[in-house]
Amino acid sequence: MTILEIILGIIVYNCPKRVNGISGKAIKFDGIDDYIEVENSTSLNPSKITMIAWIRLNGYSSAYQSIIEHGNGGGTRYQLRIIPTPSNRLEVSVGNGSVYTMVSGSQINLHKWYFVGATADGDIVKVFINGELVNQKVQQAPITSTTTPIRIGNRNDNKQYFNGTIDEVMIFNTSLTQDQIKALYEFTRKKLISSGKTDTISSSPSTYLILASPKSKTVFEEVKINSKQGRKIRGIIPFNFIQFKNSLRIPPGNFQIKIENKGIDSLTGKTLIEISIL
Repeated sequence: MTILEIILGIIVYNCPKRVNGISGKAIKFDGIDDYIEVENSTSLNPSKITMIAWIRLNGYSSAYQSIIEHGNGGGTRYQLRIIPTPSNRLEVSVGNGSVYTMVSGSQINLHKWYFVGATADGDIVKVFINGELVNQKVQQAPITSTTTPIRIGNRNDNKQYFNGTIDEVMIFNTSLTQDQIKALYEFTRKKLISSGKTDTISSSPSTYLILASPKSKTVFEEVKINSKQGRKIRGIIPFNFIQFKNSLRIPPGNFQIKIENKGIDSLTGKTLIEISIL
């Protein structure tokens, strides 16, 4: 579960279009006045952050193009954006009033889907494209709280409008590891492949299992995992309120497994997850 999935108060401005995304619908921004605003909350003011989105840029600009921003313009707390032409690279900005920035090495091409992301934990800032770490830098850049809403598709001072499509926005209140970023890329890219909008995924992707809603009553049944080479199965856990009731070693072969929410542990107060082979 991402932070944005549990926040209410989302407002859409100037009617950005709903279009086909990597799976289902996405939002297409015109680069002129379209944006989405998410009401501020304490959940959106973490000390560590991971920002992720799928983007498809329709045009370059002489101005920055903001994907995700939380702050107040020059006092940005965290932001993911595209640098003006001719650079056209991905940039992350974090800070506590003094903004620290870092950019990717290569430019974002037009009319092509990219999985973009960034993490910051107060000490190190990292930038990711298509699941790969493309730049990192040691920066003492603590993220302080702000009362402004989150903007998707522009900045809070009504500048830096995004010209293109944004889908699958995810914000976590922790700094995900490179393996976790890669797993999210592979998981969401499978949706893109099945829609026929991109080439095939790597023939030997890492085997990951993503638990998207650890506090829900969801039961995952008939999950098929091919573990021919005995790869590890890992759970991506965005929050710290989950624990596994048991451990499970799966040998090479094809198996069906069941993942079930068993309620709250009385000692730790965490959601208890049980995994079994069907």
